[in-house]
Amino acid sequence: MNIITELNRKITTHMSTCLEKAFEEGTGLTGMVESTLGLVREMGRDMIEEIISTAEDSLLNSKERSMEWVVQSRNREKTVSTLLGDICYRRTYYKNRESGAFRYLTDELLGLEPHTRMDIGLQSDMLTKAKEISYEQVVQSYDDISIRSRSTVKNLVHRTSMENTNWPNLEDEKRKVRFLYVEADEDHVHQQRGKGMIMKLGYVHEGKRLVNPACKSKHKRNELIGAKYITGLYPNNDDFWFEVLDYIEAQYDLDYVERIFLSGDGAPWIQAGEDILPKCSFVIDGYHLSKYIKSATGPYPAYE
Repeated sequence: MNIITELNRKITTHMSTCLEKAFEEGTGLTGMVESTLGLVREMGRDMIEEIISTAEDSLLNSKERSMEWVVQSRNREKTVSTLLGDICYRRTYYKNRESGAFRYLTDELLGLEPHTRMDIGLQSDMLTKAKEISYEQVVQSYDDISIRSRSTVKNLVHRTSMENTNWPNLEDEKRKVRFLYVEADEDHVHQQRGKGMIMKLGYVHEGKRLVNPACKSKHKRNELIGAKYITGLYPNNDDFWFEVLDYIEAQYDLDYVERIFLSGDGAPWIQAGEDILPKCSFVIDGYHLSKYIKSATGPYPAYE
């Protein structure tokens, strides 16, 4: 739908509604101003989302871009909270042909980090309000943003206070490892009524190591290095894998990573992760590989 036509429709509808309420409900000037401010914010979000969508299409169709960057995955959703409210858009994940680096070019055009949840304008406004009112009141003062946790404001204040001192930057750099491992599985959750649900589980780690190398026991125990567990009900498989990718991007330098090994039982939803995770290769995990081999050899265990 043409954005100008849609904005005209909203303005016309709003003016008619205001006039009707003025005569029938006695809505005064203050009521009109409040509702109009809400409409202005809504229309502002519409316009900005349309501008971003146009920029995204321009990058996607650019011949200059295609000479340097290739498409890795498309339609990655992002929501950024602003003074106008939540701005929602989709963007494309690109890979550099020469260096192998991964980027969201639309985010870079907007001056946003890949995991930014708030723009600078909203952050500044929150910091100003936090000097006068509680963190909870700061969050409640915004009507059209998805950020509802007072801890978000608390973290913002503390982080900004740290940045304004002469202390050294204590933020950890992204980890540099050659290989990453992602193991995936599922569990069926039974409900009292209706069909059961599938709980997806994934854990990202850097490999395994012996817990006690000096132990002389035959049954030595391993532990995962830097394990991060991600689980939940994800009706859309892509949502699960994009959350895994978001974690990996936040923690690891993907330019340094040579290969991500994805393992599981071979279920389609697990193998789908290979299309989303960069530098990824799928392999059957050891347990299921052994199980499939036993099933294939059947009465001939000597051929296992």
